[in-house]
Amino acid sequence: MMRDLLLQKWAQVRTGLLDTIAKFEDAELGYRPFDKAYSAGEHATRAHAGGHRGALRPPAQFAELPPAHVATSYADKASIVAVLTAPHAATVSYREGLNDHEVMAEVELPWGQTARRIDML
Repeated sequence: MMRDLLLQKWAQVRTGLLDTIAKFEDAELGYRPFDKAYSAGEHATRAHAGGHRGALRPPAQFAELPPAHVATSYADKASIVAVLTAPHAATVSYREGLNDHEVMAEVELPWGQTARRIDML
């Protein structure tokens, strides 16, 4: 039951993010509200990547953080969707294989913090 909720909510988050990205013009993706802020493209991609950097990916991948994305990877909508597709494809079968106990279990994250998978959503 919790696993199904997790998968359903994660799918909604992904769909919502892709729908939001589609509303932007490519030229708008570089907008930064202030100098040290993420651009619109960086923010959208980093928000979604958080789950893939944490408890929603296989434990064997917890050993270290994935490499940071390069800002030029967010130049247009197609490149953003490509950045989002790689981690999604790599972890979708893992998430589908989780049971309710595993969804509720705490895991140690690469940066030393612990969190329940359900809370990473």
